[in-house]
Amino acid sequence: MSFLTIVLIAFAAIVLLALAVASVAIFSPVVLVVDSAGGQVRVRWFFALEYLRPLPGSEGETRLSFAGKALRRPERKPKKAKPTAAERPRRRRAAPTRFLVRCLRDPNLRRTLARHVARLIKRIFRSADITRWRASVSLPDPAATGMLYGFTQFGWGRRAGVEANFTGENNFSLEIRLRPHRIVTAVLSFLTGLPYRAMFRAWRAASASAPAR
Repeated sequence: MSFLTIVLIAFAAIVLLALAVASVAIFSPVVLVVDSAGGQVRVRWFFALEYLRPLPGSEGETRLSFAGKALRRPERKPKKAKPTAAERPRRRRAAPTRFLVRCLRDPNLRRTLARHVARLIKRIFRSADITRWRASVSLPDPAATGMLYGFTQFGWGRRAGVEANFTGENNFSLEIRLRPHRIVTAVLSFLTGLPYRAMFRAWRAASASAPAR
């Protein structure tokens, strides 16, 4: 077996392994867990990547880990003070902005883009499933809390995921599973359905109306 054959076999094996890992990753759900009692938001993906962030007003630090090992975040450079409106130089409208304005001025193109964007948003929402929901509620009026407690004792009350307590605590936990392959499919369907011919005409018109430097 020649050296070139060995290199090609190794390269093919690496490509197949990368495709297998990418396939598993894209079909692995992204799990978002919001826990107000624990005061944190947790995102897990691909059984190894985890992102943890405390809720506003809760103690803790943001952490990103892979396979249980914390990943260091790059240090942020101090931001420079932004100039005021009077100090900013007056700039002409950028080409993408002129193109967007031109697209929105065309009623047919505007309706088509709005329909495609609405369909994209709808499919993205459908890619998420609420797999767990629980809320513990304590109302200011003990009598109202008692009525809520009676409501939660029925079967349909328990299925709602709401329970009453008399300790004055109000918290909830929520788990959402996001399917990446559905998002990829929605984005590809969105891109392939755009009216590129009409958009190209709008781009040419926007470029022609650009002021000379």
